Amino acid sequence: MSGLGRGHAGRHLLAVVVTWVLLTAVGEYLAFAFRFHPKPGSDKGEEIYTAFHILVYLAIPVFAGVVAALSYSVLSFRGRTGDGVPLLGRGAVPAAWLAVTSALALTVMVFPGLIGTARVMGGRPQDALVVEVVGIRWTWLVNYPDLGLRDQRELVLPVDRDVEIKVTANDVAHSFWVPRFMLKIDAIPGTVNSVWFRATEEGSYEDDPLLRLQCAELCGTGHGRMAIPVRVVAQDEFEAWAAEQAKRQTATPSPPAQAGRDAGQAQVLTLVARNNAFDRKSLAASPGRPVAIVLENRDAGVPHNVSVYRDKDFRQPVFSGELFSGPGSNTYELGVLEHGTYYFRCDVHPDMKGTLTVR
Repeated sequence: MSGLGRGHAGRHLLAVVVTWVLLTAVGEYLAFAFRFHPKPGSDKGEEIYTAFHILVYLAIPVFAGVVAALSYSVLSFRGRTGDGVPLLGRGAVPAAWLAVTSALALTVMVFPGLIGTARVMGGRPQDALVVEVVGIRWTWLVNYPDLGLRDQRELVLPVDRDVEIKVTANDVAHSFWVPRFMLKIDAIPGTVNSVWFRATEEGSYEDDPLLRLQCAELCGTGHGRMAIPVRVVAQDEFEAWAAEQAKRQTATPSPPAQAGRDAGQAQVLTLVARNNAFDRKSLAASPGRPVAIVLENRDAGVPHNVSVYRDKDFRQPVFSGELFSGPGSNTYELGVLEHGTYYFRCDVHPDMKGTLTVR
């Protein structure tokens, strides 16, 4: 009986091995034939892309072995009661399994483990463009300290140039993630985390939705909307953009009283931002005359703005106001608005919103 039992066990084992080999072959073919990740747009992203696929190639035989054993057991021994033939943990098969799995584990630890980590985290560039990214509920503010630019609402990077991103947060934990770059790092209040890389291809969010700076850490009710566009441009275009932004940033805003005279007796409407809320949910103006909105930001250290949209889904912008941190005030000159209903909000805190009626 023991010989018969061993014969049955051998046949079962052979069937599992054959199933395992077939499943492994199919899995490896699918892994090589199909690319389930988009092409990375950064040098460090390419390292992560390669490491991920190597891990998949090594994991498939292990996963296939588990599936083969479970599937064969369920299909061959369903409905039976009692214990099966005892299999002892000695002999060539357990030894071979231990050797193979140990070799896989050691391989993963060395490469892509230690080697991949050294490539991604090592080699801090000395002359990199420094970009500071601050997460706040619910947007990102981008600063370029070497260029004197602050509170930008778009991440613009030169192609093929080393960049060091310094990430932090003002309120709760966020996470810096650009899908096209295949890079993610936590944004934690009171802590500055850094990541450095080179963007390898030009592009913009308008043409590639993966070029966006997205929060990847659940941070509150506005988490799903916490994204800003990313643009990768040539060096000369980047320099022209930086010069234009510096010119805008150093422009002196008109005081509220002067704004009314310069705009041809504009209708001056006032909003007060306090505790992340506007004091008014509705504004009214007359058609045919310029409209100016004075925003008093009383939230210290918190950026607000006023932007006006044509639709209540905030997809058709009419006017985008500049962000500024409180305490302070700013005047936004909207010009002459046509008859109708408009919708205003703070782009940083989308729950701060209301209606502007022109009639």
